[in-house]
Amino acid sequence: MFSILDALDFRYAFENAITIAYRMRRNRHLSPWILQGYTAFRWFLVRRATDRLTGKLVTTEHFDRWAVLADRSVREKRRVTNCNDRLVLVQHGAMGALNPEKNGDIPSINLPTRLNQIDELHVYNNDEAAIFKSSVLAGRKATRVLDLYFFKPVIELAGERASSKINLLFVGHPLCESFQAEVFRQLTNKDVFEIFYKPHPKAPMSSAVTAVGWTLVADEKTFPRVDLLISYPSTLVVEYEGAGVPASIHPIDAGVDALSPFMDKTRSLIKKINA
Repeated sequence: MFSILDALDFRYAFENAITIAYRMRRNRHLSPWILQGYTAFRWFLVRRATDRLTGKLVTTEHFDRWAVLADRSVREKRRVTNCNDRLVLVQHGAMGALNPEKNGDIPSINLPTRLNQIDELHVYNNDEAAIFKSSVLAGRKATRVLDLYFFKPVIELAGERASSKINLLFVGHPLCESFQAEVFRQLTNKDVFEIFYKPHPKAPMSSAVTAVGWTLVADEKTFPRVDLLISYPSTLVVEYEGAGVPASIHPIDAGVDALSPFMDKTRSLIKKINA
C-alpha cells in the first residue's frame, strides 16, 4: 500500500481523521461511538490507496467499515471513470441460516448501510445467500447481474479420533454455556462418550466451563477429529460438515424449554452414528 501513497496522502488522511472526530463528537447519534474513530486515520489511508487500484477487488468483510470502504471505493471509480472493475465478496462466517429451529425464516439484520457494488458473491449455501441478499446487499438494478458461487470452507482435523468411544465436540459460546453444560450432564457416560469442548476464540468463556467435566480444547488452531458436533449456528458446523462430520444444532440463546426436543434430536443422531 505504501508504494502508491505519498506524504500528501498521509497529511490528508490525518486531516480527515481529525475532522471525523469533531463531527462524531457533535452528532448525538454518532457521539456514543466516538471511540470507534481510532481506525479513522488508517481507514482514510486505505481508502486513498484502494481508489488507485485497478482490477478485481476481493473482500471477506460482510458489513463493517472495511466492507463499506471497498464498496464505496468501487462505486466512486465507476462513477468517475466508468470502469468495469469487479468487486467480490467472500463469506467468512456463518450468518445464522444453519439453525433448523428457525423453520426456514430468513434472519433479519438491520444494517444502516448496505453494499451496492458487489458483482460476485461466494457463500456456503443457498440459505446463506438469501441472508446476504435480504440484509447485506442493497437492491440491484435489473441491468446488473450478481454472480453467485458456493463453496465449503476447509478445515484440517487433528490426528486420529481420541478413542474408540463416540467422540463429541461442543462448540462453545458464552451465551449458551449453561444450556450446553446441561446437555453434557444428560449425555455423560464415560464408557460411551469422549467429550470435548472448544471455546469461542473471540468470546472468553467463564470459569465455570472448566469444571463441567469435558476435555477442553484450548488451542485455537486445534480441531479434534470427532463423530458429532453439538453447536449453535457456528462457522465450524459448515467446516466440519465439509469433513463429513454432522452436527446437532441449537439456537445460541437456547433455554430450558428447548432442552428436551434437542436431546431427542441429538440422541437420534448418535444412534445413526453408532449403527
